Amino acid sequence: MTIEERRKRAVEWLEAIYEEYTQAAHNYHIFWTVNKMFANPNLIGLDDTFRAWMFDVYTDSTALAVRRQVEQGKDWKGKSRNIISLRALLEELADCPEIITRDYYKAWAIHVRMELPMLSLMNG
Repeated sequence: MTIEERRKRAVEWLEAIYEEYTQAAHNYHIFWTVNKMFANPNLIGLDDTFRAWMFDVYTDSTALAVRRQVEQGKDWKGKSRNIISLRALLEELADCPEIITRDYYKAWAIHVRMELPMLSLMNG
């Protein structure tokens, strides 16, 4: 596999990882927003079944999201398993650091800032 192919795959993995992270952040926001509704004095004393279920679902989905991101990209023999996770991406970058060079990153960052104006506002 060429460096360009590996780089393309790494960027695709990074996009997938980012998508999972934003979903987890969205779930976090929803969980705590709904949880605040239970502070309403009119709801005090109600059965906690829904609240307990919501807590269980949220913690299970969070644990699975973390587990997916720490999954190895290679099996015990060193063979690639085609896993998309942060750990697999870091393993790939450790094996082949030429994938993301300073020059490539600088060109990529400029391109991303052009496509996502909010990013340039957030970073100054």
